[in-house]
Amino acid sequence: MSKRLRSETDELLSVNNPDLSILEQRMSRLENLLERLLPVGVGPIPEDPIQRLEKRMEKLENQVTALVLALEKRPISQQQQTPWGCPPDHIIRHINAVVLDSDIIREKSKRAVVEKLPEGIDERDVVKSIAEKYGVADDLILDEIHRHPKERSESTSQNPRKPRILKIPFASTESRDIFLKKFRMALSNLPNFPKFLSARRDMTQSELSILYNFRSQAYNSNSNCGLFKYYVSDLTIREFANPKPFRTHTNNH
Repeated sequence: MSKRLRSETDELLSVNNPDLSILEQRMSRLENLLERLLPVGVGPIPEDPIQRLEKRMEKLENQVTALVLALEKRPISQQQQTPWGCPPDHIIRHINAVVLDSDIIREKSKRAVVEKLPEGIDERDVVKSIAEKYGVADDLILDEIHRHPKERSESTSQNPRKPRILKIPFASTESRDIFLKKFRMALSNLPNFPKFLSARRDMTQSELSILYNFRSQAYNSNSNCGLFKYYVSDLTIREFANPKPFRTHTNNH
């Protein structure tokens, strides 16, 4: 029965809206991929097309949640070898392709994010100087640089001193990547700037969940061994070849 209903849905989508037909194909590919990893039963399939779609999305959500929980429970020694045979960012790309609008993904692919940058400084001038130094100023969309969230009250109820992230849009992914690659080097040439700043690409909520989990694991492992040995680079925990003594902010004061 499910194959017949799926066939009817495919036919309806392809006739009424070619874009929806493509979305249906992408969603089916994701379903097949996740079904191989985490089979999840959903019970009887509804007759109504909308209810049927909601049921499929519910199943996908359950499977993705299970994957995130699996990532949270993995010891750090297993970070390079995921249980399902492919890195988490590969799974996430499939999830993003279905759940998010393609325009949103496209815009995120051209944005950099700077974390821990103190507020109240002329951040646009700082970003512009870095972009100019490394030849990507022409692609920097200066007028659209902004703090996120826009209203400070949305993010500071628990920690009023924590700076909001700074989102930096570029006209191309290539220029964004150059900016990120050169960011640490640029900080060394800014003596009056704090060195604890970090920069990353603009991520989806699914990616951020994994990022924060990996950072927590790396921090705990560094704390346990007393060395700054582990760090997170784009959803991967890596090791420094020559780790330095690990210091917390408390130890520095």
